[in-house]
Amino acid sequence: MSGVYFCTLCKSAQRLARSTDKLEALGEAVAIVDFARAETQRRAPHLTHPLLCLDAIRFGVEHGGRAGLRKVRHGCAQVRLLPLPA
Repeated sequence: MSGVYFCTLCKSAQRLARSTDKLEALGEAVAIVDFARAETQRRAPHLTHPLLCLDAIRFGVEHGGRAGLRKVRHGCAQVRLLPLPA
């Protein structure tokens, strides 16, 4: 199920990457993603797919939208390899 959820996020990220919205300043955007990552680890320490999604978002902020989408595709492939919950 997590793979389906992550791949749905991938599709949403692709639409967002094509938008013309402006990002916050780099330092502020990275701080927001870092905060979201810390909260995710605190609230759901056993889940991997939200962290992969946040890693892709941060990579996209730092290296551009297309690079972020490549990271999303890589993360989607990683999620498919995760063991299914019992």
